[in-house]
Amino acid sequence: MALQSKSTKSIVKQSLANSKVNNTGVKKILFAHKSPGSETSVNVTALVTPSAADMPGFTQPSTTEIQNARMFFYRKNLRIVSSDKGVLQDYLDYNVASNDLINFEFTTVVDEIFHFYLEPIVRSGTLVADIDRVVATGTLLAGNVDINIGKSQDILDTSNQIGAVQVFVAGQLFLRNVANATAAPAADGEYEEVDAGGGKFTIVRLNNSFGTNEPYIVISTTAATIRPDGSIQDEIESQQATIDALVATTAVLAGVPETDFQAFPTQVQLTQYGDRVTALERYRALTDTSTTANRTGQQPTDRILFDTSAGVGTIILPLTPSVGDWVELWDGASAFATNTATVDRNGNLIEGAAANFTISTDDVKLKFVYSGTTLGWIIGTLS
Repeated sequence: MALQSKSTKSIVKQSLANSKVNNTGVKKILFAHKSPGSETSVNVTALVTPSAADMPGFTQPSTTEIQNARMFFYRKNLRIVSSDKGVLQDYLDYNVASNDLINFEFTTVVDEIFHFYLEPIVRSGTLVADIDRVVATGTLLAGNVDINIGKSQDILDTSNQIGAVQVFVAGQLFLRNVANATAAPAADGEYEEVDAGGGKFTIVRLNNSFGTNEPYIVISTTAATIRPDGSIQDEIESQQATIDALVATTAVLAGVPETDFQAFPTQVQLTQYGDRVTALERYRALTDTSTTANRTGQQPTDRILFDTSAGVGTIILPLTPSVGDWVELWDGASAFATNTATVDRNGNLIEGAAANFTISTDDVKLKFVYSGTTLGWIIGTLS
C-alpha cells in the first residue's frame, strides 16, 4: 500500500532529487579513441572505439551526449590519459578548441589509445600553464637575422603573463628589445618577436647578424594564469554549473525537456562572452606615447593603468556613452604630479562642465561614470 500526500514525492523522483548535487556541472562521462597514427587532433564526431576497451562494462557515449557536456566550457573537468604518453596536461599537451575538438601539441602514434574523463564536480584553484617548452633549435646561417620557430606563438603580454621567450645564439643568451621594439642595431636589446597579426609571431628577428653559421635554441619560459581562483570567470563557471544541475533536475521532475527551461549557448556566444569577461578582469596598460587610437579606444567598463613617466599624456573618453558606462584611470607609475594626465571629455560634459579634466596628483585612482546629458561624466575616487 502506497502512502501519498501533497507533500510527498514518489520514490523514483525523491531518489533522483537526492542524487543531484548543486555544484554538479556535468554528468560523469568516459569516452575513448584509438588513433590510426599521425593525428594532431581528436574530433568527438569521429571517434574510433578501441576493439578491446580496457575498462569493464565500457560503452562509448553518443556524440550528442559528449557535445551536451560542453567540455569547452568545463575544460577543467576534463582529464585525458594516453596509452603512449600517460596523463596529458591542459595547455601543455593539448588544447580544447570546442565542444567537438581537442587539438594535440604532438602527433599521435599508430594504435595510441586515449581515454577522456569528464568529471562531474566543478574544479577550483588557480591554474598556471607553461605555454610551451623548447620551441626551436637549429643553425642561423651567416648574414641572416631571422629565426623561424616553426609555429605560431603569443607575443609576450606583460599584463597577464610571466616570463618571456629566451633566445640563445652561439651559447649566448640574447635580450629582448624593450617593449618588443622593432629590431635595429641601435635598439635597446638584441631581438624582437615579429608581430604577424593578432598578437602572434613565428619569427624571432635579431638586431644584428653573425659572420659565421651559429647554432641557436629558442625556449619559452612564458606562463599564463588561466581562470584564477575567485575571478569573475571562476564565479561564472561555478554558478553556471549549479544552474545546469538545477535545470536537469527540474526538467525530470516536471516531465518536460530541459530546453523548456534553458537552451545551451552556442560556441560563438561562449567565446564572445569569455573574451569580454577576460577583458573586464584586466587593466589596460597605456603610456603617454601610446598611439592616438589606443588612447581613444576606451570601452565602457575599461580599467586603465596610465604611465606618464616619459611625458604628459591624454586619455580620451568614449564618444557616445550610455548611462552607467564607466572608465577607471589609475596612475600607473606615480608620475601624475610630474607629468599631468588629461582626461579628454570627447564632446561630453565632465561634472557638468564643458572642459577637459586634468590630474596632477600622484597615485590617483579615479572612476568616471556617465550619468547622462545633464552632468555627463561624474568622478569618484577609488580606495
